[in-house]
Amino acid sequence: EDLMNVKISTAGKSPEKITDIPASVVLITREDIEIYGYRTLAEILQNIPGLYGIDDYSEDGINFGVRGFWSGVPNDNIVIMINGVPQGNDFQSNYPLNKVLVPVEAIDRIEVVRGPMSVIYGSGAFYGAINIITNTMSGNSHLNLATLSVGSDNTTKMFIRDGAISEDYYWAFNATLYNTNGLDK
Repeated sequence: EDLMNVKISTAGKSPEKITDIPASVVLITREDIEIYGYRTLAEILQNIPGLYGIDDYSEDGINFGVRGFWSGVPNDNIVIMINGVPQGNDFQSNYPLNKVLVPVEAIDRIEVVRGPMSVIYGSGAFYGAINIITNTMSGNSHLNLATLSVGSDNTTKMFIRDGAISEDYYWAFNATLYNTNGLDK
């Protein structure tokens, strides 16, 4: 019942209840990220129903397709945004995932709208839109945070956040380092 009252802004650029949106919407929350233990943005996106990743081992990272459609150019038909700001490559009008520099620890939620969104976001949104919403700083949030993870196959991940809040603004500096020699290397 709580999920049905959640408001998202990706489908129409203004907050709407998820039940009132005439599109296929998936919402990944901070709790989902923690429960499933996602380490990278690519891992999160690969586990969204109807969104599949193809890793051709190029320098641009994983290319995503929607509902059986895929393009050979990295994410040229799906808009990827951070807090509503498109993260596209102006030269080629695509959205390479390795250029979307947001640590998983800084993500509050991800709104994914599958299907044509070109009317709202332009010709690059034929497959849909992904909006990554980062943590909001408030009095009860972790302004300073550091994590370190070590796993098999020489997997290491470090994350550092430093932030401050004043009456007029807040700022946060997030940095992460992730390295693995896992199965795909």
